[in-house]
Amino acid sequence: MKFNHKQDLLKTEIAYFGAGCFWNSELVYVQEKGIIATEVGWATFSDDDKGSVEVVKLEFDTEKTSYSNLVDSFWKTHNPSNPKNDDDQYVERSVLLFTNASQEEIARRKLLEKKQRGQIYTKVDAFQSYRRAPEKDQGYFFDQIEKRD
Repeated sequence: MKFNHKQDLLKTEIAYFGAGCFWNSELVYVQEKGIIATEVGWATFSDDDKGSVEVVKLEFDTEKTSYSNLVDSFWKTHNPSNPKNDDDQYVERSVLLFTNASQEEIARRKLLEKKQRGQIYTKVDAFQSYRRAPEKDQGYFFDQIEKRD
């Protein structure tokens, strides 16, 4: 799905999730209620001076879903208990990148809840920058399905 920036007509918000391979995350989120657009790429965040992390960028309708619901789905898209997520050189690590104070509060609270149930190697940090992946990576799994049919 392409970003069409209908922000004047809808109440939308942007979210960035680093949840392993961005193709898998995109496949999960594109099916979520309230998602307007998905895009995959790489993001940097405030304490990340060692490179970037694969992310799915989401534009969502805040009247149809919430950031909290999207974080709940985040835990299902990958294995946040994988110790590789603690390696700053690992590009597919687990990261919740917030773009505003509300997202930060929700992400930190949800991470704390998750950590109470077991070892989790997920970071919560401020989004800094984003670089879109090439066109061949956008909607990758959908292209693969179409090629098989």
